Amino acid sequence: MITSSGPPFAPKGPHTVSDMTANSCKLTWKAPESDGGKPLKHYIIERRDSKRYTWTEVETVRQKYTSIDVTRLTEGVEYDFRVFAENEEGRSPALETQEKTVWR
Repeated sequence: MITSSGPPFAPKGPHTVSDMTANSCKLTWKAPESDGGKPLKHYIIERRDSKRYTWTEVETVRQKYTSIDVTRLTEGVEYDFRVFAENEEGRSPALETQEKTVWR
């Protein structure tokens, strides 16, 4: 029997944004339902402010962590976040925030 493997499923959501300060927050997600048949290597976290079209990588975290402290945020700016899971076969689809988060 041939066993196929591929990229993992997207991390499970929704994202949780907590511990907000003037320039940081904690972003939390859940592990994907499938690792694609290969162990997860890490998660890739990206953010985008609502005035831009491009995403910026925030950080890559080891697969055992499902939260990150996001820093260098600006008061009054709306942000979107997305998280990818990755194994040796590739990157998952993104788990994206459903609502923009505004820093005040």
